[in-house]
Amino acid sequence: MELTVSQLLRQQLALYHDHTLTLGTFLDAVKEQGFGLLLVAFALPVLVPLPPLVGAVPGMALILWGLQRFLGHRTPWLPERIRRRTLTPRMAVLLSTRAIPVVERMERFFPRRKHHSRLEEWESRIAGLMVVFMAFLLLLPTPFLNTIPAMVIAAIGLSFLNRHRVMLWTSMVLGAVVFTAVAFTVFLGGERLIDEFREQVDVPKIAPTA
Repeated sequence: MELTVSQLLRQQLALYHDHTLTLGTFLDAVKEQGFGLLLVAFALPVLVPLPPLVGAVPGMALILWGLQRFLGHRTPWLPERIRRRTLTPRMAVLLSTRAIPVVERMERFFPRRKHHSRLEEWESRIAGLMVVFMAFLLLLPTPFLNTIPAMVIAAIGLSFLNRHRVMLWTSMVLGAVVFTAVAFTVFLGGERLIDEFREQVDVPKIAPTA
């Protein structure tokens, strides 16, 4: 039987006392669900309304991982320097006492589905593309409008973690609505700016006086 994410995490922490656990080893162990962990971890801090451009760093990271999943990567790619970072004893305790219990509660809330209800590869790839669109919205200089895109990304991450098809498609539909609404608003705003510019440029010339 396939292990859940919380079971995989506990398994890796159990090996930590005998082996040095690196971030790369950790992500390789949880495989595709590593995308879910990273999406949730980077989306949660952006859920609160933030001033413009504050979400640039997590937004760029989320675009990177969304593109990777869209292109078919099964585990998230990170620079080798970051992959070699070891897990400190304090971080191991925090994972064991704080993070894993939260993951276990999520797993109870979103129980594993039967095989035919689990995510297909093409669904995961489409979800990766939606993450790219939502992360792009985090990069826009629109003040305090990052909450909904971050919420969509976090929901997609939870769907990856629990392989929950209904939650995944619900998140992607919401994301499509949000992206369309923002694109339409930006388009209307651009049209208005162009019209105002034309009005200022096309000032009628004053006829010379005799």
